Amino acid sequence: MRFYISKIRAFFVHFIISIVIVSVISAVAFVFFYPFPYIFISGGAGLFLFAALGVVLGPLLTFVFFNPKKNRKEKILDFSVVACLQVCAIAYGIFSAYEARPIHVVFEYDRFRVIHANDIPEELILLAPKDIIAIPKMGITWLALRPLSSLESFNFTMQALDGVAVSAQTQLWIPYEQGLPEILKEAKLLKQLINKFPDRKDEILDTAVREGLDVERVKYLPIQGRKNITWTVFLNAQTGQPLGYLNLDSF
Repeated sequence: MRFYISKIRAFFVHFIISIVIVSVISAVAFVFFYPFPYIFISGGAGLFLFAALGVVLGPLLTFVFFNPKKNRKEKILDFSVVACLQVCAIAYGIFSAYEARPIHVVFEYDRFRVIHANDIPEELILLAPKDIIAIPKMGITWLALRPLSSLESFNFTMQALDGVAVSAQTQLWIPYEQGLPEILKEAKLLKQLINKFPDRKDEILDTAVREGLDVERVKYLPIQGRKNITWTVFLNAQTGQPLGYLNLDSF
């Protein structure tokens, strides 16, 4: 009986330590790489499954291998192997999340699209305008796309069918400020969203109230992330700057 009590105690000690360490690492990663709402739009929570697996994997291996009858050298060896496996699982989870982090929000003619670090093929990185960093190491940049010719529209649509979104075509990027006239022209008034979704009126109005703006001074557009997850982004009708987000497919 004492044998299993010792194993269970070792399991819980390791489990608590693992939760604390992974929670701190994940919190930092979410703040810097998946701030709200990208943790949902970009599937950030799912990408941390390996980190969560590491939380469980380590303590389970500790439970299996821990034996109070082993000498000190054997215990150190066991814990070293378990720790190595656990660190690898957590590191792989964090690395995968970093590689898939959101880096740009691009105005794509009738919507905003979130572009992630692994959405951009290597051959397109060098085609980005000199004043725009194609793959920033931190932060999310708001951009727009320049107008397309008929031939470009056809070509990029075909490439989109192959998995490269139009918004990931770096040679089309322009600064957000340069695209503001078209963005504000395409964005719809908040009252139109209220009329379309009357049951969500209070949530919609909350954004305007929180920013101290009246309904006429707020516009909206859909924002799409990974797997076409669609939310709504609210914009200042005069400056075009984002004000807030709502989990609502406004198409």
